[in-house]
Amino acid sequence: MNSYKQFNWIVTYLLSLVTCGIYGFYVFGYMGASSNAEAERYGCKKIMNFVPALLLGFVTCGIFLIVWYYQFMKQQVEIARAKGVKVEPTEEPILLVLILYVPFYSYYVLCENYNRVIPDQKTM
Repeated sequence: MNSYKQFNWIVTYLLSLVTCGIYGFYVFGYMGASSNAEAERYGCKKIMNFVPALLLGFVTCGIFLIVWYYQFMKQQVEIARAKGVKVEPTEEPILLVLILYVPFYSYYVLCENYNRVIPDQKTM
């Protein structure tokens, strides 16, 4: 079994704030890579890595990042269903993406759902 990090949503939010979002990019890159590994393990569809998605996001004025977030949330829901885990507050990926625009709450939802779906190992 791979050793995955879990993310505390308060620490993640504060570090993203202090680093002007750079830590958030690291977290999304890590979450995307480990989610792809879990997706492969459970036969779910893989998504694009975060770094190329981020670069395409710059080129498309952020539109591609919204698409990537949607695909990430959809993948999280698929993995959760394959594992029999509940995703909260909803299992609708589009609503989860909309939550991304509620800054403080979005970190809670992202980290908590990721921590439910990915096997817990060590907390970051």
